Amino acid sequence: MARAAQEVREGRADVALAGSADEMTALLHALLDRFRGTARAARSRDEAARPFDAARDGVLGGEGASVCVIEREDDAAARGARPLARIAASRARRSIPPLP
Repeated sequence: MARAAQEVREGRADVALAGSADEMTALLHALLDRFRGTARAARSRDEAARPFDAARDGVLGGEGASVCVIEREDDAAARGARPLARIAASRARRSIPPLP
């Protein structure tokens, strides 16, 4: 997101997409299971997912993805879009060279 915002802010892009995806691999599941991070005591899948239950005994892994559209606020307004969020600040931990 920081890179996408920088590209738009500095005028190298009018709009940018910033996204991420997470996959529950067999290796990740095995690691969670090895360190007893996965839920164990449930008799059924419905009972296993209890994130706010004091008696929970682990987590259930999942997969997900998201994409954000990064654009200038005035550009969004011109096309009638209502911003859902604003990037107030961003910081990258490593230097990323600009795109060619």
